[in-house]
Amino acid sequence: MIALAGFFLTFWVDQAEQSGQVTPDQARAWRQHFQYMRVLLGLIYLGFYLWERRNKNNVVTTGPDPVEVVKMRYARGEISAEEYHRLKEELRKE
Repeated sequence: MIALAGFFLTFWVDQAEQSGQVTPDQARAWRQHFQYMRVLLGLIYLGFYLWERRNKNNVVTTGPDPVEVVKMRYARGEISAEEYHRLKEELRKE
């Protein structure tokens, strides 16, 4: 996209220079300005891309809710009713 915009702007400057609307020095200055803008926009795009990439890699995944785990263990019969109520109260305190 940036390259395409730069192409059209350079084409515009070339046409303006050929028609005499700008001098060769002005055309050179405009081309240089457009080149700097393309580099700057490219660096900004690269910065956003790297920022997004970094943030996608730092996603924290959480496991199931601890209270739900205790409920499932009780439902499967792995722990007694006393143990279930004790664990549930301890987890709710935290």
